Amino acid sequence: MISGLGDAPLGYTGRVRRRESGFTILELMFTIAIIAVLAGIAMPSFFTQSRKAKVRAEVASVFSDLRIRLDQYLLENAMYPPTGSEGSIWPTSPGTTAQTIFPLPANWKLFNFVVWMSNNTDLYCGYAWITGVGPADAGNIGPIAAAAPFNFTVPSTVWYYLFAHCNIDGDTTVDSYYVSDSVNTDIRVLNEGK
Repeated sequence: MISGLGDAPLGYTGRVRRRESGFTILELMFTIAIIAVLAGIAMPSFFTQSRKAKVRAEVASVFSDLRIRLDQYLLENAMYPPTGSEGSIWPTSPGTTAQTIFPLPANWKLFNFVVWMSNNTDLYCGYAWITGVGPADAGNIGPIAAAAPFNFTVPSTVWYYLFAHCNIDGDTTVDSYYVSDSVNTDIRVLNEGK
């Protein structure tokens, strides 16, 4: 029954289907799969950069602390403290978990070493300093600092270089090494890790 142009309802009483908004289960599964693939690609890169940043910050802090202590020792004693070696790092086993620096070895106690810049006594890397009094002590230079890319050469005056051995990625086949010295205070790196 169709009435005129008045206010009466139209005679067609069929149901009108409305399209529901939202995603189908297939669309959701496809979206989740894409997100999972992207996360699988991005996460290793994120963790790599996070590990590298953590090590860089630790090395910079410890090298700064060591540099201050070595220079203070030089002022008080007219020489640097007895030399260490690249093979006598402390803590002795760098790895993916931080290790306490206590108890300090005897040579570290010589100048009351305390990690005061970062207030962190748990370290991921092992550290050493190597000292000398000019070309006469060129034999103190370890094989890593002497090789590329460090190419440390002995100056004609008293000298030291700082050495860090790191293995934050857990891959023992390729460890990271950091060097800075009394002449070139930049921190140089070899094999920064994964």
